[in-house]
Amino acid sequence: MVLSLKRCKLKIYTFITFFLLCINNLYSQFSDAYYDNINVDEREKSSMRYADNSVLATGKWYKLSLSSTGIYKITYSELSAMGVPVSSINPKNIRIYHNAGGVLPTINSETLYDDLVELPIYVHGEDDGSFNENDYILFYARGPVTWKVKDEVYHHIPNPYSDNSYAFLNIDLGEGKRLQNAAIISDIDSETVTSFLDYRVVDNDEVNLNNMGATWYADVFESASTVSYNFSFPNIIKSEKCNMVADLASRNASSASFNVKANNTPIYNRNVSPSNSAHLYAVEVNSGNVKFNPTNSDIKIDLTYNKSDNSSKAWLNYIAINAWRELRYTGNMMSFRNPRYVSEEKVYKYQISNADSKVEVWNVSNPVEPQRLDLSFDGSKASFIVNGDASNEFILFNHNTCKSVQFVSTIKNQNLHAKYDIDYLIITHPDFYAQAERLKLVHNEIDNFEIEIVTPQQIYNEFSCAALDISAIRNYIKMLYERSNRRLRYVLLFGDASYDYRNKSGKVCFVPTYESVASCDDRDCIATDDYFVCLGDEEGNMMDASSSIDIAIGRLPVMTVEDAEAMVDKIEDYAIISEDNAGSWRKVMTFMADDDEAYFLENCEEMIDIIKANGGDDVVFDKIYLDAYPQVATSGGQRSPECNEAITNRIERGSLIINYVGHAGEIGWADERIFTNDNIFSLQNKPKYHLMLTASCEFGRFDDHTRTSAGEYMLLNHNGGSIALITAARVTYGSPNFNIMNRMYKHLFDTEDGEYITMGDIYVYAKADSNVNTKRYVFLGDPALRLCYPKNEIELTSINNHDINVVDTLRALDKVNIKGVVKDGYGDILNDFNGTLHVSVYDKENVYETYGDECRQITFELQNSIVYSGKTSVVNGVFSLDFTLPKDINFSYGYGTISLYANSDNTDAHGQFSDIIIGGYNTDAEPDTENPELKLYIDDDKFVDGSVTNENPTLIAYIKDLNGINTSGAGIGHDITATLTGATNRTYNLNQFYNAPDTPDDFGSLKYKFYDLNEGEHLLTFRAWDIYNNSATATISFKVVKGDALVLENVKNYPNPMDNYTNFVFDHNQIDNEIDIQIRIYNVMGQLVKTIEDRRSGSLLRNNPIKWNGASDNGVNLPSGIYVYYITVTNSNNETVSDYSRLIIR
Repeated sequence: MVLSLKRCKLKIYTFITFFLLCINNLYSQFSDAYYDNINVDEREKSSMRYADNSVLATGKWYKLSLSSTGIYKITYSELSAMGVPVSSINPKNIRIYHNAGGVLPTINSETLYDDLVELPIYVHGEDDGSFNENDYILFYARGPVTWKVKDEVYHHIPNPYSDNSYAFLNIDLGEGKRLQNAAIISDIDSETVTSFLDYRVVDNDEVNLNNMGATWYADVFESASTVSYNFSFPNIIKSEKCNMVADLASRNASSASFNVKANNTPIYNRNVSPSNSAHLYAVEVNSGNVKFNPTNSDIKIDLTYNKSDNSSKAWLNYIAINAWRELRYTGNMMSFRNPRYVSEEKVYKYQISNADSKVEVWNVSNPVEPQRLDLSFDGSKASFIVNGDASNEFILFNHNTCKSVQFVSTIKNQNLHAKYDIDYLIITHPDFYAQAERLKLVHNEIDNFEIEIVTPQQIYNEFSCAALDISAIRNYIKMLYERSNRRLRYVLLFGDASYDYRNKSGKVCFVPTYESVASCDDRDCIATDDYFVCLGDEEGNMMDASSSIDIAIGRLPVMTVEDAEAMVDKIEDYAIISEDNAGSWRKVMTFMADDDEAYFLENCEEMIDIIKANGGDDVVFDKIYLDAYPQVATSGGQRSPECNEAITNRIERGSLIINYVGHAGEIGWADERIFTNDNIFSLQNKPKYHLMLTASCEFGRFDDHTRTSAGEYMLLNHNGGSIALITAARVTYGSPNFNIMNRMYKHLFDTEDGEYITMGDIYVYAKADSNVNTKRYVFLGDPALRLCYPKNEIELTSINNHDINVVDTLRALDKVNIKGVVKDGYGDILNDFNGTLHVSVYDKENVYETYGDECRQITFELQNSIVYSGKTSVVNGVFSLDFTLPKDINFSYGYGTISLYANSDNTDAHGQFSDIIIGGYNTDAEPDTENPELKLYIDDDKFVDGSVTNENPTLIAYIKDLNGINTSGAGIGHDITATLTGATNRTYNLNQFYNAPDTPDDFGSLKYKFYDLNEGEHLLTFRAWDIYNNSATATISFKVVKGDALVLENVKNYPNPMDNYTNFVFDHNQIDNEIDIQIRIYNVMGQLVKTIEDRRSGSLLRNNPIKWNGASDNGVNLPSGIYVYYITVTNSNNETVSDYSRLIIR
């Protein structure tokens, strides 16, 4: 099928009234906070017109940093310090590029500048054709913060992304644009303007209160109850009222209040109710417009926080003052605007007092097209005439009061505008570029995608004039989407995000995400990558239902090269079928539910029904519902060890999808802690990775660099965990969560061009409803990766040589033959399919009832009794298998299921047959009195009985019986069991963990991981039964030492004495930990002759041998004799332990 994604038509408008549009558009970046009160009623819109090439494609470029708005001056010496060959340049070729500063607009249809915009500049002394020591450049540019007017009050538009704006200097692209004089306007009937409205703001971003959102605060009111802020407005007009806006936050459990004084006169008071909600970190307080009378040009604002208990705290977001001033030159650069004189039907004469002949006034209403105004002088008064316009803004200065630029660097040529016919865009932090290239190669092997890799800074250079701005990324993606005729399908953000856009905490924001302005209440705050792929004209507001995603987007939230490399390794392991990752786990889907609400479990059951109704007939379902497991009371609350183990063991065995419904947070699932970070750290399910879906809160909160969420840990686990997650990054709600999952499961098995759609496509369907709750969900993983559900089909052709259309009955101890074929998606037999068939025969469904611990009891069914599990060969697409059903089945008659999975070198297949009756007993079956054969180990095959392990050891059992092993669970006491005695006393049922051998003459295998065993000596007694109920028992002992206490034992080398080589080995207890190994070899004189260093994953309790050829550090073979060696092991917790032994060289 072809994906039915939302398509939007672009509206084409004209660029007009540039400055008004820009300031209006920039405002909308913060429309979900206080600034809602100053929305512009009408907004002219313009579709994006894209340059064929970026100006950065050719020439040499110098990047300049600008701290604030104003006229900038670049001198000869400054150019020379940048590395510009000043003596040889033609000054007429000097160009400056900018994009109007501030933040970019959020709504797609709002006017913005494509690529870099050349500014008209003034170059002093250029007419002689050379740039001399007294020559200089002047240009106007806006800084990172801009202002807009509403009801005669100017409000600042904060920039959460960058403390600077940037400009680009070029000297070799031909003659540049020069500043022009404005047209002279007649002053007939003009109104005289002698005042202007000035504005100041204190907005210091020092702390993010809740580690979320784009709003930062400063000035903690903790020990000091009053903080003073001083503002100066020379030549203030005392008869005009000033305006103050203060934005604050208070965290108080009891009563509190704010008081504000202006020059000791009270002007504002606000009581703050206690903030007792668990979701509310602090109460946001905005004063609104507060008018007051100024007493002089210097205004002192005293802000007092009154609290009734010492635990209360308050913070200032910003405090802004508007004050009317006389239009009088003070000798400094002055920007001025007057919102009262804006009628387009009138002409205004601005009259500046105390001016001299050295001053200039530029009209900067259009920030990228400033013009020099013609000044008329009358003594010390200068005046100019302009037409009325709401966007009118001017700047007064002389050439000696200009601002200075800061040189950043030269930049390489680039041209993102030129390439747009791509399917898959990878935006990667430079640290991970090499791994992004590896990922591209992986997709080249499995897909026919055209892939482009870019860095965020490359995007910023062309789409936000080098300043970090998330809208630049969105605008680039929108350009690709529109110019490629919607060919672009997938976007991957390769790098972690953080609410700390400016990396105040160090390098933590690698590829940014959208953060809502709200940050104090987690119910009002979202972090989402959806913003980048909401591409419709009217889209961009993430705080309502107006925006929904058009293409798939995912993120790999890596912070280190090691994590990036491991992540690409996982994707490659998952995407390309191999003997290691093939298996029937690929058709298993596991649903897990919390016990707090009955609808958690009921939602799971409904989702299973949706899957079955939408192409999931062959899926094997597993259910792990918390309320179906016993719970125990502990000092920390209710716990369910059995449920915890069921979850971790299911993940270890593999599952296509893991779906959890219930309460969760950044550190795990449920109040009972059924799945925690500790469980995640110990997972070793590589390469059986799953897609994890959580209908819960905050499990995947990826934007808090101070804490890695459990969802991130699942993805970043090098030895297991998830291949991808669709999970929430913020607080969510039950019913909308269920709807997200339902939409996804309706399309899980959709195909396109004969292939299953990708996980990213599934994510797009899940996001079809664009409400705010939906936007709180994110996709962590590669969006272009497909689920590893088998795409070919297995069809049974006969059972016991009977037509499968005739319902057959299989009895206990019946010998059974099944035959079948492997077919492609078109129903043709795959004659070149040669591989292995995995068969599992399930008894009838079992009925379970929950305990009703926190909600009402619920009955559910689960088909989980495997009466036979085995393998056979598939040759040229055809197979035949003989097996015997065990003596222990449920003798009542009912429908069972034969589940089928097959894999060859490069593909696999699935099938299922449920029209079969299982029940009864074959009284004529041949007898069998031979017991099974057993072999036991702990953690690996090198384990020596009685050795040390950690608290999470793995039992490894090998079992052989010619007629097969009983795993049905139907007979009392005939299960595969492991019984621990000693420091831990418990019996485990291990039926589901048995893997049958390829032939009856081989050993089958069983692996089971224990968790959190008590420290001390353990005896494990293992028992297994064959299908005739003959049993065998074996024992093994081990000692548990907690993994956080590093243990090193049995240090030795072999052969010893050595001739040409020897191997160093030792035992340790760091099976879930990386270890660094150092071997130091000394001669009998105590001289260090050889040092060997290695790093190993602690996947085995006995390290794999470290081979040494007998040579010294200098490469010379050591002479015969006795040597002493020390082995030092260090784990990832920097714990170190050493032991020594001796070796002999012959």
